[in-house]
Amino acid sequence: MRPFLLVDFGTTSVKSAIVNLDTGAFSHIRSHPSAPNRAAVAGHYEMTPLALQQRFRAICDTYYNDAGIRFEGILICSEQNGFLALDVNGSPIANYVSWKDERSLEPIDGLDTFSLLTGQLGERFKSVTGWRPGPGLPCMNVTHMGRQSLLRTPCKLVALPEWLASCCDDATDVVHDTMLHGLGFYDVRKGAIAEELVALVEHLTGVHCTFNPLAPTDAISGYWHSPEDRVPIYAGIGDHQCSVLGAGNTPRETISVNIGTGSQVAVIGWPSPPAQAELRPFFDGDLLSAITRIPGGRALAGYIG
Repeated sequence: MRPFLLVDFGTTSVKSAIVNLDTGAFSHIRSHPSAPNRAAVAGHYEMTPLALQQRFRAICDTYYNDAGIRFEGILICSEQNGFLALDVNGSPIANYVSWKDERSLEPIDGLDTFSLLTGQLGERFKSVTGWRPGPGLPCMNVTHMGRQSLLRTPCKLVALPEWLASCCDDATDVVHDTMLHGLGFYDVRKGAIAEELVALVEHLTGVHCTFNPLAPTDAISGYWHSPEDRVPIYAGIGDHQCSVLGAGNTPRETISVNIGTGSQVAVIGWPSPPAQAELRPFFDGDLLSAITRIPGGRALAGYIG
């Protein structure tokens, strides 16, 4: 038996399970509450960095100590479009900011940051990043915080799995492209950071943003320290890409319909996606074409009908 711990850090809850890689059998499936929103301002949604790591360590401890399972590795998938800003020493500058945070809509000197960036970039933003502009994208909120002088330069931006991988101060500082893309600074077709977006944010705020280097799917991003050993944490993956892969979708042949907190319709490797579709990195060099941000309740009602 080769047990691995699976952890899904979602928006409304954290799910976990043990999988036997020899048989594919799942066991010890559990659900945990997500870290609470600590923002005091309406329209803001943040979690303390310590609370996120404590939740992750508590889950690992419960399986290892209470259940007595000696898992060999940890696999993480996570909500996308959240970020943490770190200083040059790797310490958080502010709380983790979720995708539900829309502070970029707040005016500064008469102009909100979302309008400022979309006005500067126009259609260029979607053609480069693959994302339709949204006020909750990290690039929007990073620029907003920079305009408020809440960040220091240089500022490293990391997604949630990267922060969790440093829970025992033993991280390798790498990121998977499905999570790096979610920060909104990634050229989805070139597979690299869009330097023009980094330069624009620096021009508007004086803050230069940096990022961890890209790593393959099987890369180790850090280690959780058990009482006896260092257990590898593999590079975290975007939750949407995980759901499409896990459902057994076939490139260019099947359509994925995912109904959840936010719902999506997606196709792997669609050669001519419609204009409203977003592009996201997938596995094995493919791109995922997705129509997203569909309200889950209305989507379910339409599906039933």
